[in-house]
Amino acid sequence: MKLPIVKVFLGALILVIDRRIHLIRSLWAPVAFGVSLSSCQHFAISQNEGGAINVWITILIFMMTIILAVRSYGVFLISDNESKEMPISWTMRESRFLITMIIVSFAFGILTLIAGLIVGTFMHSRDGVSGPVFAAILFIPGAYLASRVLLAFPLIATKEVTIPEALQNAWVMSRHNVFGILLLCVGVPAILAAFFALMANIDGLGVIAVVLPWITMPVEFAIIALVFSQLYVPNNGLESS
Repeated sequence: MKLPIVKVFLGALILVIDRRIHLIRSLWAPVAFGVSLSSCQHFAISQNEGGAINVWITILIFMMTIILAVRSYGVFLISDNESKEMPISWTMRESRFLITMIIVSFAFGILTLIAGLIVGTFMHSRDGVSGPVFAAILFIPGAYLASRVLLAFPLIATKEVTIPEALQNAWVMSRHNVFGILLLCVGVPAILAAFFALMANIDGLGVIAVVLPWITMPVEFAIIALVFSQLYVPNNGLESS
């Protein structure tokens, strides 16, 4: 089926509003901790401080983001999800989520390297080809890969599946909706990230630019969750029972 892009986007906003109480109960701790860490990092960078502490803060922020993602998918996709976990906890689902991110990132790096070598060799002898054109062409393979495997993450966060099974399912689910997934699940977060980056460079808005991403992340995860719910077919021959 083809994704109804506008309906999914609006539906994600409605879903966040509808599940707001569950979101607050499940996400308040990782969001609060993430905002605190991001604020500390922002002030450390603005004061030209950091070093090893800044590295550890970055790692903790990354971990809070994973916890936030897994819990958000649970709220959006598990109908009887009543949060009984600790305010901040790390389970096997977060571990599988992290390992999948590492695998996908590695594949993305290899694909980008290969694409860069091929495109660079092809365009080396061509005059008048600008850097932005090269960058745009180089972006295509990574964007395609992201669109094909992105739906593995809500599957891992809500189902007892192995990482290979999740990636295979994601590949099958996305085969007819690469553009829609790219627009909704990659494009929207990219636009928000660019907006927050611009805000961070405006005097007086730096702290707001640090806080807002933690507020909007559940909306981004709601979009991915709705796309997943539209395309996911249980027992499609790839997922184990």
